[in-house]
Amino acid sequence: MPFDLLSIATLGLAVVVGILGMSGFLEWLFKGHVAWLERQKRRFSPDVGNVKFEMGVIYAVAILVLFALLYVFRTYPWVALVLWGVLLLGPGMYINWKWAKRLKKIEEQMPQAITSLSTAVASGLTLVQGIERLGERAEEPVRTEFALMANQWRAGSDVMTVIEEAKRRLKLPNFSIFASTITVNQTMGGNVVETLDRLAHSLEEIAQMQHEVYTATAEGRQNIKFLGLAPIPMLGLMCFINYSGTVMLFTTTLGQILTTVSLAFFFSGWYWAWRIVNADV
Repeated sequence: MPFDLLSIATLGLAVVVGILGMSGFLEWLFKGHVAWLERQKRRFSPDVGNVKFEMGVIYAVAILVLFALLYVFRTYPWVALVLWGVLLLGPGMYINWKWAKRLKKIEEQMPQAITSLSTAVASGLTLVQGIERLGERAEEPVRTEFALMANQWRAGSDVMTVIEEAKRRLKLPNFSIFASTITVNQTMGGNVVETLDRLAHSLEEIAQMQHEVYTATAEGRQNIKFLGLAPIPMLGLMCFINYSGTVMLFTTTLGQILTTVSLAFFFSGWYWAWRIVNADV
């Protein structure tokens, strides 16, 4: 019976792939994934590389992993499907997590970057030259963002267009304030050095207030992390006390339903608790 399930799943997958391949759907799907990977890589670096080759390798590995999961978990095919879903969603979630960490770091570096830009302009450089200097000397990851802006300007884009594009790409409060301030200054005129100094001072005060809120909610975050990890040792303890009863949660229909509902409530509660202690200031 297990081998019959594996044979049927393999044959069905081959038929679906053949039909979709003849209709051109796979080619369209591949192009869409290549474009997605290119966008994700461009978020972190101007050097995209050979995206088509990388996506081809990912496709080949994904097919091998799928067949391996179907074979290893042939007794419980639903486990293979769940793991496959996790593998499909995992890369996107990991990239979004890395991007969120990068944005947080850029947000923290913006006051110092604006101060450095103000110093560069006060020393006689133009605004564009100051941005180029930040793209060469600032700390990562804010240096990469200003380097991207400088590269776009060298390619022929207007400096205001470059700043607005970076604002749409990053969607950060501090950078949005910076972009709006530069836009107003370039449109209405005024002392750009004085404007940048005031902006940097304001952002430093905002950062200090956010740090105070972060410190005040530190205990709540620790409790949420502890509660998030608690089910794992508890499940191990239950297996040690009553192994047969615990296994029924994963091998019987009623147990699987109860497990699914419990996980849904658990992740929902964990998500909203985490949102509360990490509220934006």
